[in-house]
Amino acid sequence: MTDKQLVKRILNGEKEVFAQLIDRYKLVVFNLMLRYTGSYETADELTQELFYVLYVKLSKYRNTGSFFSWMYTIAVNLGHDWARKSSVEQQKLAQIISGEVEISFSKLSPFERVEKADTLAKGLATLPEDRRELLILRYCHERPLNELTEIFKLTESGIKMRIHRALKDLQKAMIK
Repeated sequence: MTDKQLVKRILNGEKEVFAQLIDRYKLVVFNLMLRYTGSYETADELTQELFYVLYVKLSKYRNTGSFFSWMYTIAVNLGHDWARKSSVEQQKLAQIISGEVEISFSKLSPFERVEKADTLAKGLATLPEDRRELLILRYCHERPLNELTEIFKLTESGIKMRIHRALKDLQKAMIK
């Protein structure tokens, strides 16, 4: 069942269906919040807060764009608000290699995989927040370009250009 179908059922009174949306997106949201906070406990609290906010605002969702884009935009805003309030913006992306985001290096030994993942995490941490999130959404979560245009409020060519620049910046950071 698609997200839009689930939303329609929820808005028609089947409130228990919201649990399916939570199950579908809780890990994505938790990982985002973990990148903002660097703390499992705080990320869990923000994840719960996001799903509460989504439930309350669900009637404002416009069926024109994807639910994921709408949800992710609200999640990013919640993460930004938390970061501003807590003054710990430099702690984002603290534990990318501890299982929150799977990184596949199929032909490498386990030691080499950890080493490469650590290098990637350090490289990602050097990128500006918007470029880091863009790469994570595109390559870790495999989100299509049209969703990225909705989330970042850019044209498709603008998204492609930012991805290209972010990859160049990441490559430079990983060489250092």
